[in-house]
Amino acid sequence: MTLAVGFSESDMRKVSIIIPVYNVEQYIEKCIESVLKQSYENIEVLIVDDGSTDNSISLAMKKCLNDPRFFFFQKNNGGLSSARNFGLDHVTGDYICFLDSDDYIDPHFIKKMITEILTTNSDICMCNINIVNSDGAHIKYDRNDIASYTNNNDIFLWRNDYENSVAEAPPCLEYQARFFSACCTFILFKELLGLSK
Repeated sequence: MTLAVGFSESDMRKVSIIIPVYNVEQYIEKCIESVLKQSYENIEVLIVDDGSTDNSISLAMKKCLNDPRFFFFQKNNGGLSSARNFGLDHVTGDYICFLDSDDYIDPHFIKKMITEILTTNSDICMCNINIVNSDGAHIKYDRNDIASYTNNNDIFLWRNDYENSVAEAPPCLEYQARFFSACCTFILFKELLGLSK
């Protein structure tokens, strides 16, 4: 594995990537391919079949070529959030990443995000997103406004503050709809979601 500068093998935490799948046969191969190309290899990939009626799952299985980091789950159709929550029930990684099955990620996405988390001792890392058409041509660049976090003194960005301020629900859940443009724009510490190690 190619390690981030300044980190040892023991620093490289497992990232669980949850991919809900429902009738996306025209996109799933590119999505899986982008995960297979990740330069950060300490990942597990949970592909949740949310009751697909097309060839999405068979295409995904062929694409991952029996890679032992990929795990397939099947459930009745319940929608995107239901499939993500199902995946959360099965993660074993230290950090969580959501990836929609009609999206794809840069080959260094996980490595850059987890390096930033470890370097800054943060619980979450967000990025911007490039919206493209089916040919990959740029349509829109969507930016997350980091200043809105710091201007509001939001507490969940730093582990030390988070540990001293836990209330009933993890703060990130309260702010998710307000700040994140898409679930695939962040990687977060599993315990922020109330999941134990």
